[in-house]
Formats: sequence, C-alpha cells, structure tokens
Amino acid sequence: MPCFNRNLNKIWLCSLLISGYTSYAQTTKTLQTVTITAPKPLVEKKADRTIVHVDALLSATGSNGMEVLDLAPGVQTGNDQITLQGKPNVTILLNGKPVYLSGAELADYLRALPGASIASIEILPYPPSGYDAAGNGGIINIILKKEHKKGFNGTLLSENIRGRCSRITQNAHFNYRNNNVNLYTMLDNYNSNGYSKIERNRTYPASDLQHSQQQSVSLSQLHRFLGKAGLEWFPSSKTTLHTGIQYIYRDLAIQNNGSSTEQYTATDSVIQTDHHRQYYYNNTNIYAQLRHAYDSNGREMAVDADYIRYTRGLKWRETEQLHSYQQILTGDQPVSTTIFTFKADYTLPLGKSRKLAIGYKAGFAHTQAGAFDYRENIQAAYAHYNRQIRSFSYQVGLRAEYTHTFSDYLNLFPSASCSYKLSVHQIGVSYSRRIDRPEYFQLNPALLLIDRYTYELGNPYLQPQLSDNMELSYNYKNEFSVSGFYTQVRNNMEETVQVKDGNFYQRMDNIGRKKLTGINISGSLALTRWWNVLPYLQYTHRVTHALLPDTGIYLQNDHWSLTLTQQFNFPRGWGAEIFGSYTTAEAFTQYTQQGGWYIHTGAGKKICGDRGIIKLNIRDVFHSRVDAQQFYHLNGVTDYQHRTWDTQSVTLAFSWRFSKGQKTGKGVSAGSNEESRRLGEL
Repeated sequence: MPCFNRNLNKIWLCSLLISGYTSYAQTTKTLQTVTITAPKPLVEKKADRTIVHVDALLSATGSNGMEVLDLAPGVQTGNDQITLQGKPNVTILLNGKPVYLSGAELADYLRALPGASIASIEILPYPPSGYDAAGNGGIINIILKKEHKKGFNGTLLSENIRGRCSRITQNAHFNYRNNNVNLYTMLDNYNSNGYSKIERNRTYPASDLQHSQQQSVSLSQLHRFLGKAGLEWFPSSKTTLHTGIQYIYRDLAIQNNGSSTEQYTATDSVIQTDHHRQYYYNNTNIYAQLRHAYDSNGREMAVDADYIRYTRGLKWRETEQLHSYQQILTGDQPVSTTIFTFKADYTLPLGKSRKLAIGYKAGFAHTQAGAFDYRENIQAAYAHYNRQIRSFSYQVGLRAEYTHTFSDYLNLFPSASCSYKLSVHQIGVSYSRRIDRPEYFQLNPALLLIDRYTYELGNPYLQPQLSDNMELSYNYKNEFSVSGFYTQVRNNMEETVQVKDGNFYQRMDNIGRKKLTGINISGSLALTRWWNVLPYLQYTHRVTHALLPDTGIYLQNDHWSLTLTQQFNFPRGWGAEIFGSYTTAEAFTQYTQQGGWYIHTGAGKKICGDRGIIKLNIRDVFHSRVDAQQFYHLNGVTDYQHRTWDTQSVTLAFSWRFSKGQKTGKGVSAGSNEESRRLGEL
C-alpha cells in the first residue's frame, strides 16, 4: 500500500498538470454546408427541473451511478441513502422507468451502473401532478445514452478501476435504425471486489454487560449482468410503438471476519465471528408503450404498460467461537414480487399558450416472503393545466390516489407553480403535496439477523407519511440561482432502534412530525476563458418532534453542504477537472451522521476524430471518505459505528464509438412510475 500511495500521489499531480477533455457536451446541427456547434452547460435550469449533463463531468470517469449522483447539485449519498435538498425518500427513475429497488439494494445497483453510460440526470424537487405522488424527496430521473442515427452504430466501453481492490466494467450498446424501425440492445457486465473495515463500540451502563467492541473486515465479491433489448416501430410520422425487455442478474457475496470483546462486571471475553451473507436477485421487466400525436399543435396520447417479476433472497451463516464453544446460525429468506402497471395520458392544447393534460394509472403488486403475503392496488387519476401569458406562466394540478390494501384510503395531491421572467431575471414559486408509502419489506414482521447483536424486523402497522413542500426561487441568466424551501412532514417515518437484553432491534416507525427549512445557492462562473467554477451551497434547518416508546424528543439541527467543481479547458481538446465536497454533521432522531470531505480529479482527451476518448480519473484523492454514526436515545445505551471502504481509486477508461448513416431527430420520451422506491432490501 505505501508504494501504491506514492504512485497515486504522482498520478494525481500529473493529472492536475495535464489539461483534459473538454467540459462541454456538444450539440451539432447541419444546415447545407455550414456546421453550427452549440455547447451545453454542465447544469441546465428549467422551470420545473434541473438537468445535469454527465458528459461534461470528467470526474464521472470511472465512476458509477451512485457516485455520479453525488456530483449533482443538491444530491447527497451517504450510508446507502440518497437525499435531495436534505430530504430522503427520493424516487429514482431510469429512463423514466422504475428501478424497483430501494435502500442498500438500490445503492448497490447504482454502484454497478457505469457512469459513462449516463447521458444526463433530471432533478425534480417538486414534480407536477402527472408524476406519481410518492417520494417526499422528489424525483431523480437518470437518462441513459441512446443512439438516434440511421444505420448501424454503437459504443464499446471498457473501464479498469484500481483501488485496494479491482473492478472492471464492460459495456456495449448496439443500434440499428431505418425509416420505420429502430432496434437496440445493451449488454453490461460488472465484476468487482470490495473491502471495508467496520468498528462498533457499545456501552451498557445499566447491565451486567458493561461494554462491547466489535472490529471486522468485510471482503465482498459482486457480479452483475444487465441485458436489454427493444424495438421502436414508427408506422407513421405521428405514431410510435415501443416494446422491450430488460433482465438483471445480481449476486453479492460478503465475508465478514472479526472479533468482539465483551466486558462484563466480573470478567471479559473475546468472541471470534465469521459471518457470510449472499444476496441474489433476478429482475425481469417487460414493457410496452404507444404514443400518438394527433396534430402539430401538441395534442397527444400515450399508453404505457409494465410487467415486472422480481425474485430475490438472502442467505446467511453466522459462526461464533468462544474458547471451545462454537455456535452456528443459518438462515434463508427468499422473496418474490410481481407488479403490473397500466398508465394512459392525454394532452390537449387549448390555444397557443394553454394546455390541459389528464391521465389515469392502475398499479397491482403482490409480495410473498414465507408466511408474509401482501397485496396492493393503487388507482390514480390526475388533471394538469398550464398557461403562458407573455412573461408570466403558471401551472396547477390535482392528483387523486386510492389505495386498497390492509386498510383503504383516498388522498388528494394538489400542485401549483408560477414564474415571471423579465429580461435575464426569473422568479418562481412552487408547491406540491407528496406521500411516502412503506416499502414492501418494511411491512414484513419477520426477524432478520444482521450480526450477533443486531436484528432487523418489519412493522405491519406502518402508515404512509404525507408532506407539503414549498419553494421560492430566483434565477439570473442560468448562471446564478438562489432558492428557499420549506417542507412539513406528518406521520413521519424513520428507522428506530430499541435495545432489549443487549440486542439492537431496528425497524421503521411513525414517530411524529418534522420541518425542514433551508436555502440553496448555485452558480456558474467563468473566471477566465479556460477556467470555469461551479459552486453549490445548501443550508438546512431541521426541527423534529418525535415520540419513542420510552421518551419524547424535540430536536433542532443545522446542516451545511458545499460542493465546488472546477473545469479547465485548453487548446487541442485537452482539459482537467477537480471536484470537492464538504458536509457538516447532520442530526437525526436517534443518531448523528458525521460530516466529511473528499476530492475527485480527472483528465482526458478525444482521439481519432472524436470517435475515441481516453480518460484518467482519481476518486477520493486523499482517501478521506468515512461513514460514521453516533447513536443515542437507546434506553441509556450508547453506540458508535465507523466504516471505511475502498473509495480511493484510479481509473483508466477507453471508449470507442462507431456509426454509419445520418442523424435523425425521432425519439421516445418516457413516463414515470411510483413502485420503484418501494421494492426495498430484505
């Protein structure tokens, strides 16, 4: 490792001196013999969303989907959770389609998604009524790269990532298109080895067991394969039929070896542990979409149908050794879930400056895990109206969702926004009501072993939480923006920990209400012709009123987050980039998440007439990323957890793009689904 660190420092210094690949994604339009090239900025602001063009980020080289999200303004990823503007329960879409994972499984899936395959990220903190009402944190839509040129074309990508362990990504996109048919396929293979070191200290002041200290090292092997194939048929210039299938296989094996020192009132003991876990799943998604444009004024109909079959499981084997005594615990918990969704949308223009959209969606879900059998039916209808009056525009919407499950309930979700633009200035106001339903596994009362002292169980009495979200924003030339936000959450769902007989039991509970107030400031500053700086600052004030089984809690906390992206552009297509992030500690109901900082850097160059790209990227240059929590309100017990893992890495990436034919503007936009967030980990 010392030799590797010295080499890493040399590579890092060289990457700062080398100027790398241009920081702008290029859009080219051909008019007879004249070619006009217009740059797209890294961050693009629109009325209802922020768009991040990933190709403009050198530090995305060698990264994965989770790490790319960490580079987006207002998005934070820590402890396997994704937050947007300080709010959890973010709904993740992939090309407008649900990922059907959440929690640690969603984090693992995004880590296996190559950053180079992502074209852009759409961030919608306050989605309109056409989207599902689920997700207090808003929606993040990850758009994968897609080819629209006629003829045969494709992209080959290979990334070799070296940290303490090695990872390799192999990705291929192939596409064939003529006037009426577009055939595409994507194959992605990912293999990685992982390393992490975990330390945990617990103190029990009112027990015979006074203190326990756990130290363990986890080695993991992850293999994931994703295959996708689809057909787009254009029977006319106004009609598109899109159908396809996607298959995902994932196998994650974790070997955890460690020791636990237990201090009792009269004696001490040392226990050796060997914990093996294997997570596996198969996900098959068959989808179909029909879109028809009645005229050139924007009157359109869209119909979507999805069928998902999801099987997964967790096998574990826990071995404990104390002197000559040995205890072995084993378990296997398979889960199967079937989901079918149907959605229809109709858009009707009412003149040049007015538009009405209406829609209906039905979703059916069935989950089985041992004796746990859960069925759910959600029916939704919405109406959305927007109008433009010179420099003033507004939109209002209402969505109704009826849920049939153990208990039936009907919810109404209004949304509204307006904006006023005067020359280079734009002011906007937004409001939306959202809901977070429990994830399916969170309702399963079965007990799951995490380690010797920690268990996880579901809560069949868990109820949805509702939130009201408001924002006031100002934007100047798409170069500077500031916004203030306010969120009030009722029936707040959070993970709670209860201590019984020295064991920790984790589950989700409805614990009260909370309020979030904050401000976001972002900008794009061209300090010189070759040096651009993109800062982002977020401040959040959190107030929590919680009622736990043994105590009531009133909590106030201030949280700061700062990211800074610096892009350097030099002649002949060279450039470089440095990305830095800093966060302060953040307090939740029963624990405080430690703050931290890290730096990424990257460089690269286009070769062979822009067909090939070579990139060098170093992530977490100083290996400063840690994941640490301090737990409290545990019946007098204190708990401290600290984890470091293989975050420092060097990546050399090469991609090659081949194509024949002409460019065409036809494409298919995607819809949205709500179930993506609710298929959580076991």
